[in-house]
Amino acid sequence: MKALVTFAVATEFAPWRQLRGFRPIVLSPHPVYEAAAGETAVRVVLTGMGAENASRAIRAAMEEDLPDVCISTGLVGGLKPVYRACDILAARWVGEASGRSEMESSAELLRAAAACGAHVAELFLTSERVLVESQEKLRLGQMADAVEMESYPVLAEAARHGVPAVAIRAVSDTCETDLPYDFSRAVDARGRIRLAGVLAQVARQPQRLPALLRVARDARRAAESLAVFLDAYVGSLALQPSPCELEFPVAATGAAASHSSKRRPWLPPRPSKCALVCTAARVAWSSSRFPSRRLPTAKCSFAWPPAVSAEPTSRKFSMDLCRRRRSSGMRWPAQWSRWAAA
Repeated sequence: MKALVTFAVATEFAPWRQLRGFRPIVLSPHPVYEAAAGETAVRVVLTGMGAENASRAIRAAMEEDLPDVCISTGLVGGLKPVYRACDILAARWVGEASGRSEMESSAELLRAAAACGAHVAELFLTSERVLVESQEKLRLGQMADAVEMESYPVLAEAARHGVPAVAIRAVSDTCETDLPYDFSRAVDARGRIRLAGVLAQVARQPQRLPALLRVARDARRAAESLAVFLDAYVGSLALQPSPCELEFPVAATGAAASHSSKRRPWLPPRPSKCALVCTAARVAWSSSRFPSRRLPTAKCSFAWPPAVSAEPTSRKFSMDLCRRRRSSGMRWPAQWSRWAAA
């Protein structure tokens, strides 16, 4: 199985890169890394921050090598008080902050994420900028669970290519946290955070430096938690159904869901007509050679499943028949003789 995983910036990817030992394949314009997780071949693309950069990067990655599954991951800002730092969230829906459109995650990939310990969130909002004030986060929390900047274009491009996708992210800052600086002003044209842009804001407001260090610490811990989760999650994808069996789109009708929940009753394997004929011939041969132990007249009927005789054979005859079967090298099930003689 081939999995395509997208991060926005290198700092989000750094703990997993060190844990799994990814090797660089492409360095520009969008860095690409590869590694193997169990039976899953993983390709990581660093898209850069923002929907426009993510759309260009994922489109180029899809056109170069179409994956079996796609995972949009990285850090996310929590919008509800229930979510704390380092929590792993898997989104059922991903929508634009403007509310114009939404994309649904693959149901199979979502269930696999929940089985690995992720919290299933109803909606991620893809914003065009970094949210700084906690009041704005609480206001958006009335309609969504978390906010990020790249998942919607990633899932939209995956849907265009028919690839099952899911958004899985780690909470770096909660809804009560005010960011000390506006990181959107420090982002360059390729979606990378410029250190010079951050230092310029620190120089203007140095009193907020301790808050910046706390935010950086929480972001590092969230990235480490995400790395541990992704390592287990991606490795488990090889145990899931093949990608052609994944539902896409994942919205299932009630009839389909009820049909899949019904299980057919178990039946023993149906023997071929030739096997039943051979069984009847062996029983007839045994009856002619041992008249005193003659079985009832065989009925060469091929109805399935066959009825079992109400009058079982004697224990002495069954033991003798088993001895003859072992000595002659027969490998046909002994119960077929009873079915054929019924």
